[in-house]
Amino acid sequence: MRLLPLFFILLLLPGCGSRQAGESDGMDATVALRAVHRCSRISPEIDVVNYPAATDRFEVRLEDRSDSRKFHGGGSWKNDGTGVIPEGALMQHYMGPCPPADAERSYQYVITAVDAEGNPLMARHIIFVQD
Repeated sequence: MRLLPLFFILLLLPGCGSRQAGESDGMDATVALRAVHRCSRISPEIDVVNYPAATDRFEVRLEDRSDSRKFHGGGSWKNDGTGVIPEGALMQHYMGPCPPADAERSYQYVITAVDAEGNPLMARHIIFVQD
């Protein structure tokens, strides 16, 4: 009898995570990471969508999650209304993902929308594994 409430909760869970086409759940980003960006000072193109209307610029950080969130650099990009941060635009001591030979590392890009006064509005974390 105790399992009956749990059964109904499990039935409802798949619907909680689903979205209808066209629905938005906030800011999102796509990182166009290619082989040329590995161990490179050339940052990938980042396409940010559904960012807050008051976004003046994007602050971007690359962190190595496998190494106590070691900072790999990043930078700031003025929002021109397209949401696109061009390839090579991140110039603040940037170094692309560069795991040791025969090792797999977890990295993340942290993209933050910032208003004209410097207040963070929203952030998105893009986590990926590089080997």
